[in-house]
Amino acid sequence: MAACSRVASPAPIGLDDLESKYGIKIEVPNGPSSAKMASGTIFCDPPPLDLIASYGPLLRSELNRYPLELVQRSQLKRIVLSEHVRFGEQLRTAIPDWDNHVLYLDVARGRFAPQYCRKAFHHEFFHMIDYMDDGQIYSDEAWSALNPAGFHYGSGGAQMQDDPTASLSTAAAPGFLNKYSMQGVEEDKAELFAYLMVEPDYVSQRARDDSVLASKVTALKTLLHRFCPSVRDDFWKGPDMTPSSRPNS
Repeated sequence: MAACSRVASPAPIGLDDLESKYGIKIEVPNGPSSAKMASGTIFCDPPPLDLIASYGPLLRSELNRYPLELVQRSQLKRIVLSEHVRFGEQLRTAIPDWDNHVLYLDVARGRFAPQYCRKAFHHEFFHMIDYMDDGQIYSDEAWSALNPAGFHYGSGGAQMQDDPTASLSTAAAPGFLNKYSMQGVEEDKAELFAYLMVEPDYVSQRARDDSVLASKVTALKTLLHRFCPSVRDDFWKGPDMTPSSRPNS
């Protein structure tokens, strides 16, 4: 990848505490940059300093929710704060590069909806956990077996990036939180994780009347605890957003 470096002054970022706590580097690209993954190429551009500074509190609040052991086991090494993050030519809010242990975050895209940005962060970080768990992202037979009989996933999350309704919460399909989660087993797991991190009460409410979703919640929590024993029940007692404040309501 074209070199990524800190901005000249650390003041606009002010995230040294996160770097020290988790042993990661938080960087910004010093010019238009690209990185190759096995599945394609990630591109990103330098963001305005004011957007970096405004994104900092969100990143701090969400990353700090993870125990050190979980971040270490995910093998996350770098977070790149940038703008115009894209996979090929497709704009993305965040991209996990599990090949190189880097998480790319767009500090501008979707910023009008903080809850959406929070979910996006947790969703993409989970992909890194998912990959490190068993080396698989796009296949999980045990998880797929939890779905209603006859259900088949769609053609992947990339096909839904331009659909403004993809992430809208809906109970229309048993076992799924939105249309995006129906596009692939990897998106199903990552969306449930993101919802559990940001809207746990909503998931609990849905799971009371949805046995498929309830079984997925149990499976996901079991996966996380197996992957990282320090992820216990208290890990899931994070802040919630009321339905009226959800950006996708």
